[in-house]
Amino acid sequence: YTSEEKKSFESYPILTAKQRYDFFRPSENIRKILQMTKGKSRVYLWVRLVYFKLNSKFYFEVSPRDFKFAAERLDYGVVNIKAHPPDEDTANQHHDIILKAFGFKEFSPKHEKIVSEEIRQRFLLKNSPRQVFDHILKFMKEQKIEIPRFKQIEKLILDAQSTVDSGHSPLLKNLTRQQKAIIKEILTEEVSANNKNNPGLKYQVSYLKTLHHSPSLTDLHRSLEQYRQIKAYYFAFHDLYPSLAMKDEGFKKVAIEFMKMDISKIKALPLDKRAFYVIAFLRHQYFRLSDHLVDLAIAYTNNYLTKARNQKKEILLEHHQNTSKHLVDLLDGAVND
Repeated sequence: YTSEEKKSFESYPILTAKQRYDFFRPSENIRKILQMTKGKSRVYLWVRLVYFKLNSKFYFEVSPRDFKFAAERLDYGVVNIKAHPPDEDTANQHHDIILKAFGFKEFSPKHEKIVSEEIRQRFLLKNSPRQVFDHILKFMKEQKIEIPRFKQIEKLILDAQSTVDSGHSPLLKNLTRQQKAIIKEILTEEVSANNKNNPGLKYQVSYLKTLHHSPSLTDLHRSLEQYRQIKAYYFAFHDLYPSLAMKDEGFKKVAIEFMKMDISKIKALPLDKRAFYVIAFLRHQYFRLSDHLVDLAIAYTNNYLTKARNQKKEILLEHHQNTSKHLVDLLDGAVND
């Protein structure tokens, strides 16, 4: 962000004449809130209430024009009333009143951790710092957490970015020899052109990217074979997934990015980043195939139930026809007698 954008973030909102008229309407609820303070403090509280409702954050200064307008609405007139911040105790009181009025939570250490984790997740999703900043403002409003100063948010973003950028190195330290061998196998092992399941595919990863997801029940056996293969890879890295601390959305986005990458680009990455991509990809593919098998099982069960219901109808119809025939024969016999 430019210095102008930072300055704009910290500056109180500029209201038009119409907005000022619409926002500063002393409703019954507003009057109850304003009764908690007196005099100029009451005017200042009202202006801060309006600003917080607009942007979910506090400003140290208010517009003299907004202050004057609010004072007139409260019948204070304009004589000897200036828009200067109240003392610290009064400002803190206003802070608590406004948060309670809108059901917001203070930006405490507890909520700072929540915001930091959300920022970290966005970087794992390959968002740019600007995208992260815009997202976190929206996130805090949705979670009803007051938005702090620009410098506080900027620091959280820079810290999270640094953590994510260096986060692959600890992953590399935790890789076992077997896990490193699997990563190498996936990225370098050639697949035989004579293999009926993978004709013409050069790398094992190319095959894993194109695992079968046919909805046909006749392909159930093939899907099970593929599931067993990806399952073995998935559990080979099972101990590392918690250390990545990513949500499902994060694994999915990294995996999709990996599947779009050219094999030469993947192989050119440092081992820690290659491992990061491969592990996220294997986890995503494992759950993707698992979901597919569940869908197949449901389809198979529904197909079986449909056949069973149809067979039941046929048996009942045949039984009804036979019963009807016996009754007709019986009645015919009785009439003839």
